[in-house]
Amino acid sequence: MIRRESFSWLGLALLLGAQVFVFFGFDALAFMDLPAHAGLIALRHRYAESPFDQAHFILAPHLGPYSVFRALGEAFDSLFGPVRAVRLLALLPALLTPVAVLWARRRLHGESRIGLGAMAVALNFGLMTLFGFASYLLGLCASVVAVTLWLELAGAHEAIALGAAGPALAVARRRAHGAGIALTCFAPLVFLCHGHAFLVSALVSLFSLAAPPRRARRILLLLAYAPASALAAYAAWREHASASSLPSLVTCTGSGVHFQGLGDKLSLLITPTLVTRTGVDVLVGVAIWSLLAVASASTVRRAWVGRSVADYQSRAFAFAIAGILIAFAGLPHVIGWFGFVDGRLVLPALLLATIGVRPDAMSPRLARTMNCGGFVVGVAQVTIVLTASVLFQREATGYAEVLSRVPPRARLLNLPVDPDSRLFAGHPFTHYGMLTLVDKPILASDIWYHQGTAVYPREGNPAFRLPTSYCESDMRGVDWALFHLEDWDYVLVRQRATDAAPHVPAALTLVEHQGGWWLWRNPASTPDSA
Repeated sequence: MIRRESFSWLGLALLLGAQVFVFFGFDALAFMDLPAHAGLIALRHRYAESPFDQAHFILAPHLGPYSVFRALGEAFDSLFGPVRAVRLLALLPALLTPVAVLWARRRLHGESRIGLGAMAVALNFGLMTLFGFASYLLGLCASVVAVTLWLELAGAHEAIALGAAGPALAVARRRAHGAGIALTCFAPLVFLCHGHAFLVSALVSLFSLAAPPRRARRILLLLAYAPASALAAYAAWREHASASSLPSLVTCTGSGVHFQGLGDKLSLLITPTLVTRTGVDVLVGVAIWSLLAVASASTVRRAWVGRSVADYQSRAFAFAIAGILIAFAGLPHVIGWFGFVDGRLVLPALLLATIGVRPDAMSPRLARTMNCGGFVVGVAQVTIVLTASVLFQREATGYAEVLSRVPPRARLLNLPVDPDSRLFAGHPFTHYGMLTLVDKPILASDIWYHQGTAVYPREGNPAFRLPTSYCESDMRGVDWALFHLEDWDYVLVRQRATDAAPHVPAALTLVEHQGGWWLWRNPASTPDSA
């Protein structure tokens, strides 16, 4: 038994090592937002000493969501540079998610079940990772810790309510006191990682209150979230107060609420493992849903009529997962510039199920299936990502050479006409132009201007004159008549390498073309006054 467990830990360690290789073993990465984050990290880092950046941008960070992400980015940049910094930021949640799952299981069930940690590795590589949502995934790791502390707190109070006496009462009070203090101190950190992740942990706690037996006094436990909620209110007030003094842009994703149809909504259920267009990773997702559904049903059946603290916690998990899935069904897909709103809830639901599965509710056969199945899906998903990453290098050929031809202090119009990969899902080439910001001051057209980046456009920034239809992640062709080309010194077009040369205005002069990358100089651009 000891030898088998040792092999399991070794297998998990190898999977974690393979994750490191995914993020550091390849020149070109297929994770959409990471190039943009690298450029923004570099911009913020040099801002104080860069007159060009100061002339075009306002740097206005304040305490709130994304603060941890920005602080870690600055720290990593100082040590390793912006490109390695953003790879580390993406790697962190990939390493911490299985660790958080195993820690939560140890705290709540007294055992770790290493195969479920391997399953968490598989869940690391889904559409949100492919989109480069590293800040949210980091916040989600923190929310796993917060939810675990909440269930410890609620479980300790349930033990007291069930009439614990003597040493058991003292232990329950000590656990309640410790978990309450820990949650009160930790919840603000979840918010500082990501506001949506904080909302997830708060909703999980709220939904779990519906689990029987329902005790009115249990709602007072939500006071542990009071400091974090106060911080969130302060951050919202600060953001609202500063909104009137900071310039803003109206873009294709800048306002409004968008709901998807039923088919699109249901398709989001496979996104926690969706990384390629092969369909193999969909099978991995179906396997995970099936394994967790069977084990969760067994857990609920065992706990539904029980009166122990463990039974109550299992019911709390069930109500929390149900509440999250109901919220997923009712939420829109996009709110203003913040996208994939509903899709972000699918992964938390699966992680909750991974943590909530009771070891004593599973038969020996089911327990072996869960452990072996966890490793099978973990190895399969990592193998899929590694193989796709090897093949992706050919698709990205030429990007570094073309981007190197953009000189410092240039204004770069990024037009990813076809930002997609033939193998990876998503739009991995959308923000590759932002890599020009890594080692030199550049004004790129697709910089994000909002509180998450802490970067805003200064008056006169040509981003104000971009057409409102400009969506770098969904170009669907280029209507050149809508663009003020005199605002831009260089134009970067990304399309498939096999496509014919793109049609561009005659005034543009070709500078470099390699693979699917085309760079033109605009001799007719208006000189930059900065």
